[in-house]
Amino acid sequence: MADLSSRLEQLGQPIAVSGLSKIENLSRRVDVDDLVALSVALEVSPARLMLTPAADQTVLAVTPTLAEAARRVWSWFEGTEAPRTPWDQDAPFDTDRHARFVENSRPHERRGTWTIDQLLEHLDVLGPAADAAAAAEEAGVPDVEVDGWIRLQRVQRGIAAGELARREREEKD
Repeated sequence: MADLSSRLEQLGQPIAVSGLSKIENLSRRVDVDDLVALSVALEVSPARLMLTPAADQTVLAVTPTLAEAARRVWSWFEGTEAPRTPWDQDAPFDTDRHARFVENSRPHERRGTWTIDQLLEHLDVLGPAADAAAAAEEAGVPDVEVDGWIRLQRVQRGIAAGELARREREEKD
């Protein structure tokens, strides 16, 4: 804990070891400045300090009147899923609200700009990709792993293209 206290001091947010003990014992509140400094010092996201370690079906109290599965709360904190509110619990899924939420919550994320008609023009290649993604899902492969696989394939193609260009340059010399 002394190391953590030292890291916090270096970040300009000094919290003494006794203060850290009080935080651990829930006898000291943590303000936003403390939360950010603690997350930097512990090398985790602020969400990780506020939520359960697992994004599962464990029910978390979000407010005194709203409880939600940890998986949904994590998705909310990550900006990928709008939180359900007491006034919309029974309402149908609102795609516009969801899209606005994701856009406002994840400004760093690149979004597609094609219309559905433009996508349909490439159905010959996108259809098999969708089928492959569906097959992966049926086999139990999480979406994040499918995305990771696609990124890995792009990296490998880039490496192969760079290697081919290097060989062509060597042949010219």
